[in-house]
Amino acid sequence: MIKRILLLASVTLLAACSSGGSSSTPGTTPGTTDPTDPTPPSGDGARAGAYIGDFGSGNGVYVLAADNSISGLALNADGTAQSLFGNLGAGSTFTGDLRSHYHTGSTPAGQGIFSAGEPGANAPTPAATSFNLNIVDGQTIESLSGSAVNLTAAGDGALSAATPTGVAGSWSGRHQFCGADLTQCSNLLTEITFSGTTVTGRTVIVSAAGEETFPNAIAGSIAAVNGDVSTLTFTWNNNTYNGSIAFLPNSTTQLVFLGETTAAGVGNATIASLLTR
Repeated sequence: MIKRILLLASVTLLAACSSGGSSSTPGTTPGTTDPTDPTPPSGDGARAGAYIGDFGSGNGVYVLAADNSISGLALNADGTAQSLFGNLGAGSTFTGDLRSHYHTGSTPAGQGIFSAGEPGANAPTPAATSFNLNIVDGQTIESLSGSAVNLTAAGDGALSAATPTGVAGSWSGRHQFCGADLTQCSNLLTEITFSGTTVTGRTVIVSAAGEETFPNAIAGSIAAVNGDVSTLTFTWNNNTYNGSIAFLPNSTTQLVFLGETTAAGVGNATIASLLTR
């Protein structure tokens, strides 16, 4: 049933609205290395790490993991977003397809950031999914031809450290969606707690009257990547999701929580939230 309700929410403009976080900041200073992460900072020639820039759908933060998988999300000024997932392989070039997902803006407009996600083909202007890239380890990911891609490895201080130490504690995000008349609105509440490398939490739909329905647990783990970001693996809605967590540039309070499942026939292939403390 949760699959059905969340898919319906996406179709009816499920919208993200980050909860009003406090002024608390993560416990790691931007640009410093988490002691639980043995790898050096990005930009030193190591392939894995955080890359900032445009992957053909707007500026965002993208996490390249040690297994060459990539995940990331670009935010747009109108509150919509575009996420990207796939694997770039181990070579210095990549030619192939990646998976794009579209995240609608909130309804009413201005009340949130982005939705949980739906197929990228549903976007008003669908993002590119085929790429021809050149990869310079720890430096750049750029187009050789075709779709414009221009990413640069996050240098020291470019991002707050979304590592086990940097994100420890409880976070939440609220994604608002409304009926056609924009008067009956509900929220998909995402509550996440990071403790060491462990991730726990839940999603639940909350009506305007405060009634909670369709609670669904989140349980998994994070692993720091080069002191800037972390990869993410968790179960939700009876499926395994893989993705990443990363702070928005120039922020210590806005944390992107992003995952995708490749299981066949799943109504909610992605789950995403902009979390605050």
